[in-house]
Amino acid sequence: FVSRHSAEHAEGESGTMAEALAEAMKCLACDSTSMTYMEPEEDEEKKDFSEYMCEDCGEEQTDVQWNYRGYKIGKVLEVNKMKAPLKKCKVAISKGDEKGLQIVTNAKHIDAG
Repeated sequence: FVSRHSAEHAEGESGTMAEALAEAMKCLACDSTSMTYMEPEEDEEKKDFSEYMCEDCGEEQTDVQWNYRGYKIGKVLEVNKMKAPLKKCKVAISKGDEKGLQIVTNAKHIDAG
């Protein structure tokens, strides 16, 4: 582990991009800004993402999870065609959401279900 605090104070260290991102990240579980970049082990296979750990709650997360933190996943309940190429969709964001959320899209391959 390399603490973001120790990385800041290391003499002659310019820091890596992953360490810089740890500075800007907030924990997805507790909103703490005390994130630690987790160095991969030498024998560990190279990954396409960086891993971080919250110093306050111990939650581990990746930069991919943080980049998509504002996205929601939902189920398309119904699709109504509008003036081409637009479609009006009713989407359930949470389980048991009967009313749904209306979204207008020009997505070509969208259907209920």
